[in-house]
Amino acid sequence: MDKKIIIILSIILVSLMGVVFIVSLLINNNKKQTQEVVENPIVEEEGNVFSDIPTALSSLKSLIDNIKITQGGYQYINDNEEMISAVNAIKEFKVSNMKSNVDKDKQIFCFSLTSKEGKNFCIDNLNEQVLEEFTCSSKSTSCVVVPVVIPSEGVEGEIPEIVPEEEVPEIIPEEQEPILKQEVTVGETVIKRYDDEGKQVIYINDKEYGPYEEAYIIYKETDWGLLLLYQGSWYVDINGKVTGPYTERPVVEFYGEDLGYSYLKDGKYYVSLNNETYGPYDDLVEFNINN
Repeated sequence: MDKKIIIILSIILVSLMGVVFIVSLLINNNKKQTQEVVENPIVEEEGNVFSDIPTALSSLKSLIDNIKITQGGYQYINDNEEMISAVNAIKEFKVSNMKSNVDKDKQIFCFSLTSKEGKNFCIDNLNEQVLEEFTCSSKSTSCVVVPVVIPSEGVEGEIPEIVPEEEVPEIIPEEQEPILKQEVTVGETVIKRYDDEGKQVIYINDKEYGPYEEAYIIYKETDWGLLLLYQGSWYVDINGKVTGPYTERPVVEFYGEDLGYSYLKDGKYYVSLNNETYGPYDDLVEFNINN
């Protein structure tokens, strides 16, 4: 082979090797720059869409009110994406003590939080504005004033001891025994009238009757009678025989030696005596025991 050709080929080979080397350097340098960009990305921080907590709460209140109008209530408030986004935006203020109460039946709510500076904020249905130094009550759906605790006198820097209030024992009223108001004996019959917390109870030979709203005993040596008010109606008991009911109060009395009673029915007066009924009369003056 001619020496000139060999020289020319050598020069071409060396040139190609140089080109390959240069290209290789460029590729490696580009990879390094790309890796640096990936390892040190520049991320622009997104700012909060709200400027401060009151603005955020005011926007949240408007959103909740709108949910009530558009969805007919708060049944699906916890699944609302806008609601979740608004709450997450509020959390970016590094708040704490977030509370919320929603009464889905009464359609009322409250929401409160404490800022990182220790300030309370609250919103509810009853107030148009965002309330400061209020908090959401655990027992109601409205904002309530945070109680101010005034420490008792003591050593500076010490937390005063909280003394629990003494429990007031439940006072259970004692059951009162019925009070004996009247006792009569007619032959072999013993009648007793007791007052039991305002009600009247009758015992006839130790057998209990009642209670009655009112009860009266009328008696002599051989006869006895009872005038009783039971559930708004009047009844008469003469020697164990009961009659009634009567809307108007009868009059139980002795007619001579016999016990009877008079009563009003349909605007007329009647007298019951010795198992007989007399009347009607326009006036009891017309009744004559001797006729």
